[in-house]
Order: sequence, then C-alpha cells, then structure tokens
Amino acid sequence: MAQYALERDKAENAARQGAVAVIQVRPGEDPTGEWIANPVYPYKGRFFESDTPPSAGKRLTIPGDSLKEALPVFTVTSRVVGQLLDGTGVDIALFEKLAAEKMTPASLLLPGKFVRFRTTVDSKIIRSRNVLGCIEGEKKNEVVVVGAHYDHVGKSNGWVFNGADDNASGTVGVMSIARAVAATGKKPEKTIVFAAWSGEEKGLLGSRYFVDHLPDSVKVAVYLNYDMISRNEEGDTKGNKADMTYTEAFPGLKELTTKNIKDNNIDLNLTYTASKTPGGGSDHAPFAAVGIPIFYFMAAMHPDYHLPSDEISKINWDKTTNIIKTGFLNIWELANDDKYLNKSAVK
Repeated sequence: MAQYALERDKAENAARQGAVAVIQVRPGEDPTGEWIANPVYPYKGRFFESDTPPSAGKRLTIPGDSLKEALPVFTVTSRVVGQLLDGTGVDIALFEKLAAEKMTPASLLLPGKFVRFRTTVDSKIIRSRNVLGCIEGEKKNEVVVVGAHYDHVGKSNGWVFNGADDNASGTVGVMSIARAVAATGKKPEKTIVFAAWSGEEKGLLGSRYFVDHLPDSVKVAVYLNYDMISRNEEGDTKGNKADMTYTEAFPGLKELTTKNIKDNNIDLNLTYTASKTPGGGSDHAPFAAVGIPIFYFMAAMHPDYHLPSDEISKINWDKTTNIIKTGFLNIWELANDDKYLNKSAVK
C-alpha cells in the first residue's frame, strides 16, 4: 500500500512541477507479464486462480472546462531502460540504492536522449452519482460531512469482487452514524451531511466533484472518512488495532478521539498519524487539499485487498462497531461545539 501511494504521489507532484509524462522503471521486475496475449499458465492468486490476472479496470477523469489531459505514466522494460541510459554512465540499480539510503533528491538530466510516445484515449461518457442525505442543523450553511465510497471494482474474468471491507464496511459506518444521529431526537447546531461517494476506485471522482462544486455560502467544518474499517492485520492478536489519520493543524481531533475512547471504554488501540495535508487514495484527500480538516479511520491493510476474497466472513464485527461508535461520538461533539476545531500553528 505504501508503494502504491508513493508512486501516485510522485506522479501527481511531477505534474504540478510541469512534467509532461513519467517513464516508470522497476528494476528487477518484468512488466510484460501483464501484456502476454497467450498466457500458458493460469494466474494463481492467494485465494483463487483464473486464466488471466484480475483487473480493476481503467481510471477515469471528470470532464472539465479545459482540454488538459492527465499525466501519462509509462512502465517500460529493461531493454528500453538500457537504451535510455546507454552512454550516460548511470547505473539504475546503484541509483536506486543510493536514493533509498540517502533519501535526498538525486535528479539528473540524460543528455542527448529523446523519447516520443503515441497514446490513444478511450473516450466514453459514463454516468454515476453520489448518494447524499442530511440532517439539518440550526446553522444550515455550516456543515459536518461523514463519507465513504460505495463503489468497488466490479467483476473480472467471471470473478465477483465483493468488497466487503473495501468499502461496504465504510458505507455501513456512514449509515449507522446517520441512524444514531436521528435517534437522538435533537437538532444539531451544524448540518450533518452523509455521503456515499461514487468513483473512488477510479480516482476519487465523487468526493472530488463534491468538493469542487461546493457553494460559496457553505462552510465544511470537518470531514470524517471511513475506508476499510472491518479487518485485522497480521499480528493484531486482540483484534482491536486501527489507524486514524488527521489534519495536523487540528490536534483537537486526536484529543477528542482519545477522550471518547477512554470515557466510553471502547476497545480500540488506535495509531494516530498527523499530516499537514493528508493525501492518499481515499476520499478524505480532496477535502484536505482545499484546507478542510479531516480525520480518517482505516482498520487494516490485508492480503484480500482488491481481490475476490474480500468477503463478509472475514469481517471483525466488534472492531467495526467500535470504530463506528467512536466516529459517532466525535461527529456529535463536532456538530454541536467548536471546542475541538481550534486551529494551531504547524511548523
């Protein structure tokens, strides 16, 4: 998961710096395994096998007001790498080793090298929708948003990708909090919006669209994201470990969470990660990118990620329930009081 996030973040940063394309090199790996037209052996996954590797499909983009294209990323074979580096004196294995050891930029130019790619775009208009509901507060235009993506990756080679953890668990969390808020019988100070996002697996499309089209009159005070909140990592012998990422400038989000877990004897062993602008491949990222404070729960990364074996039988219901309880207690407090939403300076 870390490798996946790093590759995506590097490509996005390269685009911001003006790159026109990325040529991706994987020393020691053969990318042609994904291109074979006549597979001789069946693909053997951890829990299943099929004639060809399962595919999560292609990423999509939201049509905008310009013709600017997404940054193209090309993965090339070792022979192409050899041609690119021929005569430059660059040893790619040594380059990678030193970059990993020193963790400092080591960019360099390859003089006399020129690359031309030709690409095609499979243009189709696909309709999709977010599913939204709200409980109106005393302040109609000041809102707290609770969200999770309801899409997954569908079917591939006849296999159904169930997505029990990713992300049926998160959408259950959103609906459960909505039910709990309604059950209080009280009108919150802030309006609470409950969102099931579409297109997360295709590039955070639903949440990005929501953020990009917020009316100027609406202020989002905080966003809670649920993504994969029901499984255990290897070594989680008590079945109570989970992660919470939050916006570093709002330490009250951690303080509130810690308080609610302690005061209500909730069996959760949380690892807290603070970030100036929490990014990554889930729906909190578009909110964080425009300065909206976020907190985001995830229970575990597991070997069933994006595989047909992500099944309901493997869910840890106690952990899921405890993460949802914590989320509800936090949201109710944040919707009725700004005490934990005071911003602090971040160096």
